[in-house]
Amino acid sequence: MVAVAKAVLRLNPARPRQAPNKKCVTGSKPFENTWPCIFAPSGEHDKIDSIMKNLGEASVQQQVKQRLQNLQPNSERRWGRMSAGQMICHLTDSFRRTLGEKQAENLRPNKLMKLAALWLPFPWPHGFKTRPEMDQEIGGTRPVQFENDRQQLLEYMDRFTCESPVPVYSPHPIFGQMTRKELMRWAYLHMDHHLRQFGV
Repeated sequence: MVAVAKAVLRLNPARPRQAPNKKCVTGSKPFENTWPCIFAPSGEHDKIDSIMKNLGEASVQQQVKQRLQNLQPNSERRWGRMSAGQMICHLTDSFRRTLGEKQAENLRPNKLMKLAALWLPFPWPHGFKTRPEMDQEIGGTRPVQFENDRQQLLEYMDRFTCESPVPVYSPHPIFGQMTRKELMRWAYLHMDHHLRQFGV
C-alpha cells in the first residue's frame, strides 16, 4: 500500500499552497463572463452584461460611491417611507447582516425569486416589505448624524467587497446561501434600488 501511495504522488504531486494575502483588496478581479444566458438571445450577451452590474467591479464601486455623495439629508423620496438618513442606515444594516454582525430571521429560501431578482435585466419593483430587523422604524439602526452615517456605510461597503481576505458571509434571509458573485450582484441591485428611490 505504501508503494502504491508513493507511485500516485509521483504521478500527481501535491500543489504548493499560496500564502494568504492579508491586505484587503477590492475590485481588482472582474468576474468571468458567466452570467446566466437564458434571458439573452444569441449575440446579445455583451449588451446584457453591460446591464448586469455588480459591486465586485472597481468601476461600479466608484459609481455607487459618487451617487452616495450626491445624496443630501433633505433629498426627497420618490416612493416608500424612509428618509435619506434612514435609507443610509438601512443599507449599512444590510451589509452588517451579511457580514454576521446583525441578526435577521431567515425564511425558507426561494430559489425562483432569487433567480428573477438577481438576473432579470430590470430594476427592482417598489413595494416589497423589508424584514422588521432591517426596518429603521422597527428594529433597524436609527440615523444619528448624516455625514457620519454615510461614512460608516462606505466603510461597510469596502469591507463587504473585500477580495483578500474574503469575508465570511451569512445566508440571505430570503435567497439563502449565495456565492460571492451572487452577493456582489445583490448588493449592487439593493443599493441601486434605494439610490433611485432618492433620485441619485
